[in-house]
Amino acid sequence: MKRMAVKIAKNWLASIFAMALLIGFVACENDDDEDDAPTIAEIRTLNTDGEAVADATVLLTCESSVNRPCDIEIEGKTNQNGIYTREFELPKVLKVNAYKVLSDTQVTGVFPDTNVTVTYDSICGEAYISIIANEKSRQSIVLYECN
Repeated sequence: MKRMAVKIAKNWLASIFAMALLIGFVACENDDDEDDAPTIAEIRTLNTDGEAVADATVLLTCESSVNRPCDIEIEGKTNQNGIYTREFELPKVLKVNAYKVLSDTQVTGVFPDTNVTVTYDSICGEAYISIIANEKSRQSIVLYECN
């Protein structure tokens, strides 16, 4: 009877050890999934009324330091929702400049004696974005009238 109780206890302990080992393997798999998430920067451009600015030019650069020259210069355009997205391999901090040239066309006079006047204005803004590894980092920039 004693042998039977010892055998049952050993089997019970072996089962608990095996289950703990399996739980440890499953937990490790979940940690690896987070490391595979992409590193993404998302820049959103807005005007002073809070509306999205489509087709704005976005320029991402680094700040140069004494020992290392700046070697990053990325340019892109925002989509119709005013958002520019880019994936990166490594985390970094970048300076973001965004601008859009606005034009206005006025036609005065009566055909065939008409004058066409095209005026240009631009809106711009700047900020910094900290791009964090395996996350989507977001930055909104309000574009004001450039001086």
